Parts: sequence; C-alpha cells; structure tokens
Amino acid sequence: MQTNNNNNNNKSVNDNDGTRKTTARTDGIGNDGGAAAATAEGKAVRREAKRRLREMRTFGESLPLYHKEGIMAAEMGTIVMFKPVAVTKDGMIYGTLPEYGGLEGGGAKGGGGGGGGAAAAGGEKGYGGTAGVRTHGGGRLVVCISHSNTGRTTRECREFIKTVKKTYRPFAAELVSIEEMSSNSVEDIGASKLFITLDRRHLGPNDSEQAFNRWQQAKRLAAIVDAAAATAGATAGTDLVVARQLWLYDVYERATEGLKNTGNQADEDGDEGGEGEANGAADQSAEKGHEGGEGGLDEEDEGEDELAAFNMVVQFFAALARSADATIQQVALEVGGQRVALHKLQAVSEHNGSQSLDSELDLAKLGEAVRVESARVLKSELKPTSYRHSLTCSNADVEAIRYLALAIEAMVPPAGVSKPKVTVVSPPTYEVTVTAMQHRQQAASAFLSECAQMAQQLFSNDDLQTLAAAAAQQRQAAMSATKAASQAKPANHADGSGGGGGGGGGGGERLAVHEGSNDGSAAVDMDEDDTHVLQPTLNIGLVGHVAHGKSSVCRYLSGKRTQQHSQERKLHGATVKLGYANCKVCRCAGSCPAPVCFVTMGGDDPSLSTPPCNGCEGPTYVVKHVSFVDTPGHHDLINTMLTGASAFDGALLLVAANEAVPAPQTASHLAILTQMGFNNSQVCVLQNKSELLFGGGRGVAEGSAALESHAAKIRSFVKDTAAEGAPLLPVSAQLGHNMDALAGWLGTLPDRGTGVGGGAVFNVVRSFDTNHPGDATRSLKGGVLGGALLEGSLRRGDTVELRPGRVTRDEKGKVVSFSPIVTKIVKIMSGKTELPSVVPGGLIALETDIDPALTRADGLTGMVAGKPGSLPPCFKRIFLDLTWLTAHQLGQKGAGDASDSDSDSDSDSDTSSEGDEEAAAGGGGGGGGGAKGAPKLAPKDRLQLSVGSAITTGRVKRCSNRQGKAEIVLDSVVACRIGDRIAVEVKKEGKGWSLAGFGIVREGVECNLDGGAQLDEKVVDGAEGEGQGEDEASTMPPSTTSAATEAADETTEPSGPTLDHDTLNFSEGGDEDWRQRFTALLEEKSRALLDHTRLKVPPPVLVRDGGARARWMNFGATCLALRRPPSHLAAFIRAEGGLGEVSLAGLDDISEAGTGSCGDLAMGKLQLRLHTRARALMDKVCKLLRKYCVEFVSCKQCRSAQTTLTRNDDKDIRRRATADMVLTCRECSASTFARRI
Repeated sequence: MQTNNNNNNNKSVNDNDGTRKTTARTDGIGNDGGAAAATAEGKAVRREAKRRLREMRTFGESLPLYHKEGIMAAEMGTIVMFKPVAVTKDGMIYGTLPEYGGLEGGGAKGGGGGGGGAAAAGGEKGYGGTAGVRTHGGGRLVVCISHSNTGRTTRECREFIKTVKKTYRPFAAELVSIEEMSSNSVEDIGASKLFITLDRRHLGPNDSEQAFNRWQQAKRLAAIVDAAAATAGATAGTDLVVARQLWLYDVYERATEGLKNTGNQADEDGDEGGEGEANGAADQSAEKGHEGGEGGLDEEDEGEDELAAFNMVVQFFAALARSADATIQQVALEVGGQRVALHKLQAVSEHNGSQSLDSELDLAKLGEAVRVESARVLKSELKPTSYRHSLTCSNADVEAIRYLALAIEAMVPPAGVSKPKVTVVSPPTYEVTVTAMQHRQQAASAFLSECAQMAQQLFSNDDLQTLAAAAAQQRQAAMSATKAASQAKPANHADGSGGGGGGGGGGGERLAVHEGSNDGSAAVDMDEDDTHVLQPTLNIGLVGHVAHGKSSVCRYLSGKRTQQHSQERKLHGATVKLGYANCKVCRCAGSCPAPVCFVTMGGDDPSLSTPPCNGCEGPTYVVKHVSFVDTPGHHDLINTMLTGASAFDGALLLVAANEAVPAPQTASHLAILTQMGFNNSQVCVLQNKSELLFGGGRGVAEGSAALESHAAKIRSFVKDTAAEGAPLLPVSAQLGHNMDALAGWLGTLPDRGTGVGGGAVFNVVRSFDTNHPGDATRSLKGGVLGGALLEGSLRRGDTVELRPGRVTRDEKGKVVSFSPIVTKIVKIMSGKTELPSVVPGGLIALETDIDPALTRADGLTGMVAGKPGSLPPCFKRIFLDLTWLTAHQLGQKGAGDASDSDSDSDSDSDTSSEGDEEAAAGGGGGGGGGAKGAPKLAPKDRLQLSVGSAITTGRVKRCSNRQGKAEIVLDSVVACRIGDRIAVEVKKEGKGWSLAGFGIVREGVECNLDGGAQLDEKVVDGAEGEGQGEDEASTMPPSTTSAATEAADETTEPSGPTLDHDTLNFSEGGDEDWRQRFTALLEEKSRALLDHTRLKVPPPVLVRDGGARARWMNFGATCLALRRPPSHLAAFIRAEGGLGEVSLAGLDDISEAGTGSCGDLAMGKLQLRLHTRARALMDKVCKLLRKYCVEFVSCKQCRSAQTTLTRNDDKDIRRRATADMVLTCRECSASTFARRI
C-alpha cells in the first residue's frame, strides 16, 4: 500500500478553536494523517520557541548583567570588561561595556562640550563602529580609554594599541569616572548620556583573567534566566526585565548587602565557625562553619565583596540545579548560610510578589524553568572534582610515613567533602586527595591545608619513637582484628607459632598476609638441599668492549632482555645501567653426551618446568642456578662496571671475532678482573660473533684459518692475566652455536662458599623503590636493596644495619660524622621467588622498612648491610699502596712505542717496585713511580675511588710517587676493611675520569659515629711498621674476611651439584676441538651463511620525460631485487638525493604499490617519476642506490644482503619511517636499528 502525500491529496481545515489541522487521504490508513499533523504541530511549536528565545537573547544583550541601574550602580575602581569599537588617530579607544548593557548604536554623531571626543570618534571612518551605545532605557553611553592609560610605559601603550587595532578583542579596565553629558538636540532630551573613562595602568597580574571569567559566568547565568523566561512564556520586554530582576539583580544585591552588613560579625563568628566546621557538633554550627570554609565568604575576602557576592550567585544556581526536591529558600540557605539567606527569593518561593511587579509572568513556572535550565547548562558544576595537595615527607622508618597517612585519612572532613586519601607520587612526594563539588572548592582547599599543617606538626614535634609507638599500636590492633576474624571461621586456624611472639609481632602479621596472597609459598618450603633451584648460587659478570655481544649472550642464556631502563631503550638497546638476569643450567636426565646435554632457561619464575634436551628431547634437571650481571662496555661507564664487579664470582670475557685484539675496554675489564684476584678457573673467554669470519663468501677453510688466527691473538693478549689458561670458546650468540658448551662450563663452577663464622655482610649493588604512583600510602612498601650476600646468612625478620648510612657535614661541606641506618628485613626475593632465608650466592633483593625515598634511583648503592656489630669500619681518610696499570693493560694505542721501551709489554709485572710484590704476583702493572707513563700525583690532586660497590672522590693529602703510596681525604665516608683493593681513576685534561690503577688499603682514619663517643684522629693499621708517620698508630685485629674474592677462595664444600671437568675439555689444549665443533655446526645448521647468496640488482634505466622530469623505468624491478617496499626507497631518494619531488607512476592504481603488495607482475611495471633538471642524473641515482644498500640492505655484521627491514607504517612514500625499524640478517641473525629517514 502506498500513501499519497501530494499537495493535491491534502486538505487543511480550521476547527472552532482556530487551530490548524491537516487531513490526508490514504488507501485505507487514517492514522498516518494524524501523525503527520502532530509532527507538523510539534515543529511549529519548536520554531516558535526558538524565535522567542532569539528575541530574548537579542533584547537581553541590552540589559545589564548585575544590576538594573547598570553602570550607575558600579563603584569607582571596579574592574569591568571593555569591548573596543573604534580607535582614533590620537589613540583614544571607544567601545562598549558588555556587562552593563548597551547596543552598539546606529550613529550618534556626538555633541559639543564634553562630547567633542565622541564626535571625533563618530566621524572617524575605517574603524567599523561608533562611540555611542544605547541602553534599553533609551540612554546613551560613551565609553573610552586614552592611549596613555593603556599601560605603564610608552612601549607598552604602543604595543597595546597595535593589538587592539589588529584584534578588537575585549579587555579588562578599571572604572575611573562617570560624567553626565548635556543633550545636543530635542530628541536627546530626557535620555541620559554618560561619558565613562577607563584606566588600565593599575591592574594586577590576575585582574584581567578574573574579570573575563566573571563576565563569562555572568553571561551564562543570564542565558539561563533568559531561556527560562522564554520557556515560561515571557515576552522580550517587561517580562524579561522582571525575570532578571527576580533571579539576577535582586540576588546580586541581597548577597552584596549581606556580605557588607556582616563583615564585622564575621570576625566574631570566625572562631565559632571554625570550631563548628571541625567538630560538626550541631547543624547550626556546621552552617556557620560552611559559611567561612566553603563559600569563601569569611573575613579573608574583605575588600572583595563584589567578587564574593558573584561567586555566591554562581553557587546558588549550581546548587539549584543539583537540588531537585529542596525548595528555593532551602537552596538559598544552603549557599548563603544563616547570615546571608537571600531572603529576596521569598517572593518567588511563596508566589506572593507578583502584585508588586508590573508583569503577568507565572513566577512559579519561571522558578521551575530556571531550575531545569540550570541543570541543563551547568552540567560541569554538578560533577564532583578532585582536589589535591602535595606533601613532602621523609623519615628513616617507613612506619612513620604509614602512620602519617593513617592519621590524615582519619581526619573528619567538612560537609560535602569526601574523606582524604593519601597516595604515592614519587617518594618523598605524596599526595592528599579529596573529592567535592566545585562550589565547595574553598572548603576542600582549606581542609587540605589543615592536613598539610597536621603532617608538618607530626614530623616537627614528635620524634621517631613516638611515631613508631603509635604505628605499633595500630599494627597490634590490626593483628587482633585479623586474629578474631580467623577464629570466627572454624575451617581456618590461627597461626600460633612461637616466632610470632615478642617484638616481631608487626613483622609476623605482615608476613602472614603476604604468604596468604602468594602462591609461591610451596617453593619456599622445599628442602634446603635444593637451594640451587630456588636461589642463584653464583654471580657471573659479562665484561668486554662495547657492542661485543654481552647483552646478546645474556639474552640467549636467560631469555631476558637486560636493558630495562628508559634511557637504554632510547639508545636502541645500548647498555647504560647494570643489567640483571637469573639463569638455570639444566642437564639431560638420559645419556646424551656433553655438551649437547646442556640447555639453559630463565631462572626468575620457579613455576616454569625445565626445557627438553636438545639432543633427545627428554626431560632435564637443574644442575646450576646463576645470576648474570650485564655491564656496560663504554669507557665513560667504567664506574658502573666496577660497581657490578664487586659482586662477581666469575666472569665471561667477550671478544668480538670480527674486531682487532685487544679492544680498549676489553683490556681495561680484564685488568680489573686480574687486580681483583680472579683466576683462570673463574674466567671464560668467549670468541663471540665467530660466524662473521665465515661470511662474505670466504668459505670454511678461510674462515677456520681466520678464527684460529684470532684465537692466537687472544691467547697472546691474555698472557699473565686472570684469563691465562682460561677456556676459549668460539660462540655465536645469534645462532646459538657452542652456547651449550658455555652452559656446560657454567655447570662446572663450584658454588660460592657459605662463609663459616662471622656475621652477615651484604654488598648493596643497587637500590630502588617498588611503589607505583597512585598506591595507597597506608600500605607503603619499604625500600628494596639489591646485591649479593658475601658472608653469613640472613633470614626474614632479621634486623640489619647499613653503613655508612647518613653522613653529617659541617658548613664547609666536610664530613663530621655518620649515622648507620637500622632496619628490618620484610621480604627476601630472588626473581619471582620469595625465600625465607638466604646464603652467599647470586643476586637477591631485600625489602626493608627503609623510607623508599632513600632507596629510589640507587640512593643507597655502595653501602654495606649486615647484622649490627659485624660490619667493617667507616673511614674518612685512607692510606693506599698504589699499583698503576700500563698502557698495554689498558688497551691504549701506542703501548709498544719507544716511550714504553723500558717495560716489556707481555710481562709488565716485572717492572713493579719492591713495595708492590703482591700486586705484581696478581698480574698488575708497575708500582709507584717505577713504571713510565704512570700518573704523577701531587697534593690536592683529585681522585675517584671505587670501594666495593661505592663510588666516591677524594683529595690527595700526601703522596710518594717513588714508593707508590698516598694518603687520601675522602669526600664521603666508605665502609671497607684493611687489605681491600680499590680502583683508582684520575682525571685527564680535556677528558673525564679514566682508570689508572688500583690501591690496597693499608691504614685508615675512622669517622665519628653520631651519638657515640668522639674518636681521636688515630690510624687503624693492618700491619706493624707500615704507618705513614701519624702521631699514634693502632693495630686493628685481623678480620675474618676481606675482599669479595676471599669468599671464592674458601675451601668449603660446594652446596650444589657440580660436574666433572673430565666430561668437557676446557683447557687451552681443547681450543682446536671447540673451533672444529663450531665449524661443523655452521656447516650443518647455517649453510646459508656459508653459501652467501649475492643479490643481483639491475642497473637503473632512466628516460627523460620532458625538460623538467625523468622516469626510472625499472624502479619496481629494483625494489623486487632489494626486497624493499617502493615507498621506502622512494622516500630515501626524495630525502637524500636532492632531486626534488618524486612520485610513483606506471600503474593505473598505485594505492598498493607503495608497500609492494600489488604483485610481482605489477611491481615490474612500476616506475618512479623524478621532478628534476639535474645533469649527470645516472651517476647521481647510482650513487644514491649504493648508499641505500649500505644503510638499509647490507648487514652491519656479516655484510650479507639477505636481510629484512621490519617496519610499522610506510603505506605512503610521504610518510616517514618510524624509529622502530629493525634491520635483521637472515644469515647471521644479527639485528640493528635503522635510522629514521
């Protein structure tokens, strides 16, 4: 069925009431006509409402916003908004006051007398306006501001006039004077004519912004009233004036009068109001408190009554929009308080004021319309807003900060403000947050200020003992509640272990919560014989020159990328910080021969099952659990390497097979290992990137010879060092060849000794904060210490001491004393495994009760932790026996020049002086002044020392270059023992710190302890007769252990299973066997690398296409040969070639040609249009093509062209390449980052 809606089928009739109805003739359907009539009627009603609203807005622009009298009600000095209309040649600016009514007039020409300026402005042409404006009462305003009153300086005035002429935007100015002008004609008699002068010279920094915001808010409120009046049926005239009188002018007036009349009373009621706000004892007191705290109407706003009154009106409309059930009188009482109740609104709420108003407007309907319109317009005012206040607090004990957070959260907020929450931002910065409506902003701000004051009082008046006691009471209360809840459930039994008694109640309660929420507790309860499964038993350092593959070896063995710092990611994987990864070495449970039976896996997650055997794919079991410490290879980061070396039990020295031997940092790192006492059983030399010697079409024979020659250079280089006689394995971290042999070597290493006797000594290598921004401060986690346990054992709940802790300095910055930090171990972690106790071995993390502000960003790195009374002394001055490293040991160029002819480069230890026999025995360089090229120290010289994991600087007080002795005054305090070995760095001219040698601590002057007896300046001596001439020499009892290497030399039984050395030949005689195995693996698994297939790129075919263009006819074929998308090559030509714009051509549809997804046949037809007139174009294009192949096709390691370019965008040649483009070789598996085009 069809409905005929043509005009011929419709007939309009009028009923008795005069309303218009429409009937339609349809084929059997009569309801469609009624629906159409209703739709038409609704549209007519909406059109009428829109027309009335437009009339209201047009008429409302001539009405004032604040007072019926307009500008006459304003006081002198009021900040008003001025809208410029015209600017005269002499700099007079004429315009209107949009806040006080007035339409831009149609042309009063200005009169005589006082209106001379207005006449000039009215007759001025080219400015698009006049000076006179008419008000709704028939009056006329002439508003102006002179050039000299627009700024404080001439330049400021000149710039301001230029801005006004360019934009004609409204600006704020101060009302200076209002003068009544005489009439110029009969028509002007009876109409007021005012001349208003403004000034901008005395405006404050925020006056303009506040005036503009107030104007915008007032316009929005006026729009609400105008729209409500239109809804209530008002007309543009008297009805709108009445509506504004009731809902704007009277409200402003009453609010202003109430504030002025109660200014004196506010001083008397301030205390009562504050008390009522804080306690909330009674409603009346609360109302008085809100009056001062919420609405901002207290004595602090004295002198700003008008602004406060305006804010009250804004709050009134917002409250009216929120309160759907409350009467208008109740809303006014809520906003204004009992002192300013806005009683003028009684006429509106009680419907008894219409007799006195010259209008028939329904006031009740108007009031409801205002409520509805306010709710529609002021949506943002109805949403709660979060208000924040920053707190900065630091304390040695994290319990004090937790107690502070609980105390703040227990404070009672004022009405309308939510309870405070204290969250973590970044310790020591925390944040107190409350939620409130926007009209309660001042109440929320005042409450946040109270919270900050309370926090300041707690930290200033109460000491740590008081805070700790209060925190302990809260913990006890929480424990009691938890125990009562557990007893209420018959299925759960309370933990009644004896370990929870005494002073460990707090730690036991926190531990129980953690165990209940941790699924890994079963792993903790395993037998202690399986310690190697839970905790790493060795720390293996990866050392060597930059880009020799240290991180790649670690990633292959552990499956973890050690570059986690944001700075390292920005540098595309370059190691800047110390990297950490745990690794488990597994062996086949069957009969597979070594080294095929070995396989590695990550050691962080204890829930992972062991991987299958590479040979038989059978089950495997863990034979060794180690921690890797990935060190940076840059020269400027030698300090970072020294910090990590303090925790080494063994080391992997990486030497790239495609680079010369020795690389500078390879030599420096090896010298450090030698000076630290490592031997060939603790070091393994990895000939990494060995596959690169076979690439480039060299063949197996040539590659094997090159590999053997490179190995011979390594053996010659490591002579008389810690790596002499160490295993030398040719490996490929990318292909994985011979990496199982490396796993076998790791399995042969004995575990670190458990350390018999003495207290626990923990070397802090790193410290960090595990709290995240937004975490609740009430459950703040303490700082975490990462490092290696060198001696003894530690258990959860033990009390440990950190030395030196906090250092006190005098006004000149000199060290006065130190104060150790005493804390409790909350949790012990190894990867993702929580341990109840820990023994000397791999890297672990200790969560403590230390303020995380102290541990974040490696704040406690370099300190020594352990049980109180077992830690080494803290020195502020030390005496060193120096051993300088030779140029050969440091890998410097010209080590064999004539300047070093006095010393043999292969055995520099022969040139050491008599006082350095111990250093010479360890493979050190020349001692004291006996070695040429050694630094010549002088008093006041600056040195940088690496004491364990601590890095500090010092000043030479006395020295003897001939004997190699020096007395160093430290800039900080270090904890070390007599006999410890320290790395010494000197600052070369024009360069940074450079490693120069090592020193042995022979004597030292201890630093005073805070709160203890003041120590005399006496020397702590390690042996008799070796003093430096001090007044009194005292001998310190010999310590049980000295350096970290002594733990490795102990003859204690290993705690984990080891392998027999006979199963794998890691001696120097087995080098040839490992090279042959590596070659066999290459031939078996990496045949593509040996074949080295070359790419054949067709030469460019260029054809001129007119005088200004050329075509690359076989561009698509070139891209197919290079296996690169055409868009990328075209973008490179456009960016690097200087040949102008380029575009793809040759295909009807090139939308998919840019990415190369159009098919090989279409790609063969693809062309590149070059918009250029360049000469010798063929040579330039060939040169660009070669450059492109070098950068984006050829592998940087093996020079193979069989590579792929991984990218995320580039569908269009004008879209530039992203920063995550990676060039990956399909032969050697090397990957490098490609630069952005």
